[in-house]
Amino acid sequence: MSIKTVSKNQQFLEQQSQRESNARSYPRRFPLAMQKAEGMIVTDADGRVFYDCLAGAGTLALGHNHPVVIEAIERMLHEKRPLHTLDITSEIKEEFVNEIFFSPARRVCKESKNSILWTNWR
Repeated sequence: MSIKTVSKNQQFLEQQSQRESNARSYPRRFPLAMQKAEGMIVTDADGRVFYDCLAGAGTLALGHNHPVVIEAIERMLHEKRPLHTLDITSEIKEEFVNEIFFSPARRVCKESKNSILWTNWR
């Protein structure tokens, strides 16, 4: 008689498939449950190490748990700043918007929606 072991990844993936919509595509192609992440390296629930080439679908330009991002989050929490305000304005939101609109690397869109010109690139 052999004992069948189920990986921790498989346990998490089975739970996910029972609870979430079938619209999930990444778990079918990358059957793992992330447990730890630093920079572009992730470790799954079974202790295997991978390069994260998805980068959070583009949201993690600096990688997972980058020290600059951690410092900014800790500062926001310590100062008790609002973390999510929908479309209600706040001081930090206005600072962000000003950075986008008035930074030297602003986007200038021409007539064609596909034509984007970057001016004053640093």
